[in-house]
Amino acid sequence: MTDATKGSPAPTPRKSSESRGVIVAVALTASIELVVAASAGITLELVSLVALALQAALVATAGWLTLDACSIRKKQFASETPDDDKEEPQASFEEARSMHAVFLAVPVAVVLFLASFQLYSHALTVGGRPMPGVPAAIALAGLLVFCVWRGLTRLIANPAESPLPEQRALLLAARESQVALLLTCLALFVSETWPALDQWVGMGVILWVLVTGAELLVRAVGLWSFPPSSDERFQSPTTLTTRELIFASRNPVASLFDTIERRWGVGLRSTWAVGFVRRAFVPLLGAIVLMTWLLTSLVVVEVNQLGVRLTLGRMEPRPLGPGMHLVLPWPFGSVLRVDVTEVRTLPIGYEPGEEAGPETGTRALLWTKAHAKSEDAFVLGDGIEVVAINALVYYRVSAEPDRFREFVYSYSDPTAALRDYAEQAVMEETRSATLAQVLSDDRKAFAKRIARRIARACRENAVGVDIVDVAIVNLHPPMTVAPDYLDVISGRLQATRAITEASGWASKTVEAARSERASAVAIAKIESERRVSEALVATSRLRALAEALAIDRAALSLRLWFDTLETALADKPLFLIETTLLQRQGSLLLDLNKPTSLPLEQVIAEPVQ
Repeated sequence: MTDATKGSPAPTPRKSSESRGVIVAVALTASIELVVAASAGITLELVSLVALALQAALVATAGWLTLDACSIRKKQFASETPDDDKEEPQASFEEARSMHAVFLAVPVAVVLFLASFQLYSHALTVGGRPMPGVPAAIALAGLLVFCVWRGLTRLIANPAESPLPEQRALLLAARESQVALLLTCLALFVSETWPALDQWVGMGVILWVLVTGAELLVRAVGLWSFPPSSDERFQSPTTLTTRELIFASRNPVASLFDTIERRWGVGLRSTWAVGFVRRAFVPLLGAIVLMTWLLTSLVVVEVNQLGVRLTLGRMEPRPLGPGMHLVLPWPFGSVLRVDVTEVRTLPIGYEPGEEAGPETGTRALLWTKAHAKSEDAFVLGDGIEVVAINALVYYRVSAEPDRFREFVYSYSDPTAALRDYAEQAVMEETRSATLAQVLSDDRKAFAKRIARRIARACRENAVGVDIVDVAIVNLHPPMTVAPDYLDVISGRLQATRAITEASGWASKTVEAARSERASAVAIAKIESERRVSEALVATSRLRALAEALAIDRAALSLRLWFDTLETALADKPLFLIETTLLQRQGSLLLDLNKPTSLPLEQVIAEPVQ
């Protein structure tokens, strides 16, 4: 409960219902602004639009809770009406007051969390780069919404039409929305030439949302923990001191002094210095704005950049080198600066996903798993097979003046032109090949051929870029047919494995047969030699017998007779006693168990005893 509303007469429900249309208009306008700004800011990655959505969320919360406060005052009015049973209306009023604090605290806490996250995530980064003309169109729509807020501010500022305790809170919120919209529209208008301003305005609005949101949250907790007395007329705690310090009047300095005097009773109107500051604030602010506007005519081109001067939308043909240059103040003149040393990347054949890009680290890419938002299929030479080729083109803007002019003047979107020529180069490289050739070819040589084609197309069509390299990230059949193609490859591998195993078994069998053949041949040769040797031995014996027979037939017969007798009686225990041997007298004792071999001549020569 603010001091300005203590002791004020209670507005009747009829008068409160008369202002319901204005309250609904404020709440609906803020809610629509919240949805549109949040959608556009997230889509285009513009920090100022996201910050505007957070600011509109707080204003929408204040508007809808003002409607709820009107209903609560009706219940409070009913509880104060003389009646025999006051317990039920009083309990209903206290419950509605507690729920009002909850309805205020929960959305404010969510807004504070989102604002803190947005402030942390974009503290060191610059906002996105949307398509040319889109931010300006959104800024024009924002100016229309500004006019709506301007009309609502005039309606709220009329006490006769808005006799509500929250009238001042809605007025301050509407003025805050106007300022936030103007700053956002300014940032959007210059976002194409000065992208950093979008971030600065967004961060400033987010910081303001954190301050006002923190005060709202504290007031909601205070309403829950320390409810006002039943004698005071209920009022939603949406009248913020932070807003009063800036938006109590059109002059922020006057608002600051008036709020200090009204809130804390400190009179600063009589001080000469304060009065001088109040009178000189607007002229001084105007001079600062004018100087800032004139300073936009000085533009610095960095050492790694080349620039093109734009005067009233017309580009001058001569590029600007590094240094400071003079142009007409914004928006009549500007300089388009391009970094000619940065190596940029352009994906070809696919749209990268939100995860880490192929250029960051080494990843295992599976044919059957999606690793990009979308992929293009290139038709191969036979017109039946298609292949998905994911490539990265590394390029930079040419630093040569003539080719830099080509980059600036030839195409409204040189990146799109480069993408078209790169895709055409890939199609020319694959139109005479089959899927097997593309998948089995040397990727480095394939990428070099594509790079040469792209470089030649860029020179012939005056794109104005230098191709640094082309990297083949992935090359595979389309994901829809990848499982079938993997089945074909698996079948081919199995067939190759079966052929290899059969070839190995055949080689092993042939070698075994050759070994067995060589062994059989060797054994046959050995047996042949043995038999030949035996035959030669037998032949030698026969020749020796023939020679002996020719020399002494009787001696040979005797020798053969003895050999035969020895062979016949070799293993028999016999005793042979002969009285005559070769017509000689005497006896010869032979011990057949211990045979003794004597030459035949010695037996014949020695006398028998």
